[in-house]
Amino acid sequence: ISKGLFAVETLDPSASKDIIQKSFTELERLSSELLEIEKLHAVSDIKKDVFKVETLILEALSRLILEDESIINIDIKDDFLIDGDLNYLSLALKNLIDNAIKYTTEYPVYIIADTDIVTVKNRGDKLTHDISYYLEAFTQEEDSRGSKGYGLGLNIAKKIIDKHQMTLSYEYVDNCHLFSLWFKK
Repeated sequence: ISKGLFAVETLDPSASKDIIQKSFTELERLSSELLEIEKLHAVSDIKKDVFKVETLILEALSRLILEDESIINIDIKDDFLIDGDLNYLSLALKNLIDNAIKYTTEYPVYIIADTDIVTVKNRGDKLTHDISYYLEAFTQEEDSRGSKGYGLGLNIAKKIIDKHQMTLSYEYVDNCHLFSLWFKK
């Protein structure tokens, strides 16, 4: 994939170059997500550190490519401590934020931290399936408004949270999706 991306850079600008570059980028992203799933299966014990929730949120946001940071509203009511693997937990939170951005019908997307819970909230249409459907690999909302994805984000987030023996919950309240990470067992 890297060799292909490098080779594409040598091409003259054209519509074909853009298509090839996007194809390689999507292939790289899919490979990366599949690799993360395999790593989670292979890891028997996760590395644990203690860090503040603000650190987790900032790390998750640094993994996103945001053109406009004003689409996210962060509210840290309690900067509580978390005992877990920062790398994996930030990936789980990043996936929740990424989905909220992709599927929102109105900005901003909210990240709310309060006493051992981080909630990602976005306005959107009610899901057509039960949440358990979306927690499976390669499943996503059929009407994804053209957003690109493979239906792995929630599956990866759930596996990470389960590995930490924590809880991922979902609610749909007042036309808003609420995905919450509960950091106390």
